[in-house]
Amino acid sequence: MEYNMLQSKNKVWNIIPVDEKYDCFLGNIISYAQSFSINYEMGLLGTWGFGYDTNNEYSIGEKINFNFYNAIENLKFFHGIKLNRYLLYSSNELENLLNDKLMNGPVIISVNTYYCPWCLSYKKYDLYHYILVVGIKNKKISFIDTYFASNNVMEIEIDALSFTSGIAFTFEKGLTECKNEDYICILRKTLKNIRKTQMINNLYNFKSDLISLESFDNELGIYKNDLTAVPIIVKLNYISSYRKNIHKALNYIGSILEHQTIFRHVSFLFDSLGIEYLLLKNKLIKQMIIGDIDQKFNLKKINAIIDLEKLCINEISDILSSFD
Repeated sequence: MEYNMLQSKNKVWNIIPVDEKYDCFLGNIISYAQSFSINYEMGLLGTWGFGYDTNNEYSIGEKINFNFYNAIENLKFFHGIKLNRYLLYSSNELENLLNDKLMNGPVIISVNTYYCPWCLSYKKYDLYHYILVVGIKNKKISFIDTYFASNNVMEIEIDALSFTSGIAFTFEKGLTECKNEDYICILRKTLKNIRKTQMINNLYNFKSDLISLESFDNELGIYKNDLTAVPIIVKLNYISSYRKNIHKALNYIGSILEHQTIFRHVSFLFDSLGIEYLLLKNKLIKQMIIGDIDQKFNLKKINAIIDLEKLCINEISDILSSFD
């Protein structure tokens, strides 16, 4: 595969950040894919669902967790985008890896936003995050941040990141030979995983904890002055984005199989789900600002979300039955 380099003060990869809101990890992958005209939509299918840890005393937001294994596998199988993962234990290891791997493409690295001047959490609290490094010169990296920053390429000294340990991902592009039945097969696998991981039960547990709240103190924690960083707000924002991801993935499958009509309604439902999660998130922010929990609204909204998730599961199941 041929890559184009953008000539600037430093030599950097010409990556155009996505103009939509994804989480910090997926945003980097999609920016890479779009910049080199590579499809990525099947990776989005792997973002449906979430876990909920009831075996701890964390805040509600901290109980919500995600697993991107299926998203990464789908990217590789359907689009030929392979992510190679590296564990790093020092800033020297980070620098060496960047000097070596940036010759072949951009590199995703994890950072602590406590040391990132462009983030609201700078010098306030730890928040682990991903950026996409597009160049390096004289211990200074050029990068984009698809989540917290503008579309501009920024620069920072590696030492300023106070990197002690973390993760990096490099990209590798290969060929794919997908058949139409593979798209139906992965949809079956995705639905099976939703049931296996008991996502609906996780939603009921989330509902139980949410309507039992008597104050937001435990949810706010150290983020009282930055409500957008409160874990429950961050996670609901992610889930909203992920449901809209499924909307895109289903439209893509429909176009590949030339069955757009059969996926149209369930795709619309996932888009509606994204809106419902977003409305709940926005309402919770307002409740946190005024310090008053609106349990009537919260109960009504989470019930609507559960009903919609169930409807999506049933409609996907019906669609799959039509391909038997």
